[in-house]
Amino acid sequence: MLCACGTDASDPDSASDVAGRVEVGEGRHLYLDCRGEGSPTVVLQSGFGNAGDIWELSETNSPAVQPALAETTRVCAYDRPGSLVTTTTVDDGKVTDSGRAEPARSDQVPMPRDPAEVVAELHELLDAVGEAGPYVLVGHSMGGPLQALFAATYPDETAGLVLVDAPMPELRDSVTPDQWELIAHPKLAPGTYPEEYIAESYSMDALLDEVEAAGPLPSVPVAVLVRGREEPMPDPPPENADDYQALAAAWPRCPGGLCREPARRGADHGAGDHPPHPEPAPRCGGRRGRQGAQSCEGVKCACSIGGDRRRASMMCVRNPGPERVSSGADDGNRTRVLSLGS
Repeated sequence: MLCACGTDASDPDSASDVAGRVEVGEGRHLYLDCRGEGSPTVVLQSGFGNAGDIWELSETNSPAVQPALAETTRVCAYDRPGSLVTTTTVDDGKVTDSGRAEPARSDQVPMPRDPAEVVAELHELLDAVGEAGPYVLVGHSMGGPLQALFAATYPDETAGLVLVDAPMPELRDSVTPDQWELIAHPKLAPGTYPEEYIAESYSMDALLDEVEAAGPLPSVPVAVLVRGREEPMPDPPPENADDYQALAAAWPRCPGGLCREPARRGADHGAGDHPPHPEPAPRCGGRRGRQGAQSCEGVKCACSIGGDRRRASMMCVRNPGPERVSSGADDGNRTRVLSLGS
């Protein structure tokens, strides 16, 4: 259990950075990277197939998410078992995918996994190194519902939740069964990892069922970042291109039922950059075939710049508290949230 700086990664009294494998019970180890000082601690959960290193990589703007957050607070990322470490090349400061990937630095486990086990082991990992909550939980793509499940499971240890292009239960209810099947059983493509490696696989239905069964989220600030432009289809397009396009169109319109009011054109949220034409409001009624814009009490939506600054995004904050409802630029928590997608 050695970290890169030469300290014990399981020592709760160590305030230094942690980068190494940590025992979480029964001889199993998970790779953890915690850096920076301050509170609350931000915990990053990667999307499907990505290890924790993805948060320190940026294709356009530097610094990337994890090193940027580490400048002002404590931030942790880890390798989910079965994920892949992205191998990259750097040319004149620009990071690009080299087309290769390596197995995660965490121990392997049988697949597919129970999402509740993933949440429990992350909790054990943070506890093992003395990273105390409450946490700001950030999840990209499949990591979003995993973090929502964490928040519902450990409400007293949750200070906030950030969902980044996350498929929440409303998405499943808003597309056809054929469209949903395209992402219902994510698996890494053969040939993208060593043959003997146990790559991660999940049932998205099981994950979303557990999110729904866990009950409401705790009363904490929740931010939702969604893409504003669709990615181009490959050429030639796949046979089920229409289903892919329908799924892609529905995805950003169903951000967990947290934001259904339109972002006001020209809204000033203090981020400094605003797209000239904000995207339409998410329209997701929560059940297949029932769509319509609804207001959300306690939700403030604002237009922001997402990802690589080429995408317009919607940002929504639920239950932000009196100081955070305003659109001023001097709210520290809102600025921190916006930095995740800018």
